[in-house]
Amino acid sequence: MRKLSSLLAGLIVLTGYSLMGAPVFPATQCDVTPGAVVIRDPTDIMFFNPTWTAPGFQCEQGDKLFSDFSTAGNTSGVTMRLILQGTAPNNVYTINFSGDLSAAFTVSFTVTVDPNSIEHIVEVAADLANPGHQGNPSVLKTVVELSPGVFTGSTTASFVGGPGAPITITPTATSLLVTDSYTPNGGSATTFGNGFSQTSFSGPNGESPEPTTTALFGTGVLALCLIGRRRRTNP
Repeated sequence: MRKLSSLLAGLIVLTGYSLMGAPVFPATQCDVTPGAVVIRDPTDIMFFNPTWTAPGFQCEQGDKLFSDFSTAGNTSGVTMRLILQGTAPNNVYTINFSGDLSAAFTVSFTVTVDPNSIEHIVEVAADLANPGHQGNPSVLKTVVELSPGVFTGSTTASFVGGPGAPITITPTATSLLVTDSYTPNGGSATTFGNGFSQTSFSGPNGESPEPTTTALFGTGVLALCLIGRRRRTNP
């Protein structure tokens, strides 16, 4: 029943996407966007809820534009944090939602590659942190490819089940609509996140991730951003 509710919430947000505006380029870099809390410039930037949920909010980190944020449910205590790892063309981008995650909510957003970039998104990851080890909080992630627009996929990360299986984007994408449907399930996570792995595009069908990209995806995103998530262990 909880999963069905999450799916319905995701569909509501997806339906509402048609009412949003398209990403606007050139865009303001995230570290100089009004309301930005710069943790490490320009690779680690945080925004409080009133900023990232404001109508028309968008910002660009590296060559990725994050925009069209939409929520369902209470997200008043939730922050949004953007972390960039690695060196181009093998960067990994992470967007985390943290704070008071005691109630169910849904958030959707678009991530778009700057038109001047040759990078394409090839994989999306999901994980969450539950340091209190209570219940089984989970997040259902749905990905819809907006450009070229032929792929959809989903994965679920949970405290008991562990990280979601990575979603491989085929063909590689320049724009994605991502919907995260979070449910506490008797607990309360402190963070859940999305990792975007990329590669240079050099053909009509895209390319597989370069080895460095895959290594960053496997050891960097989740280790850096979601250290607190572990499966249930004895005290």
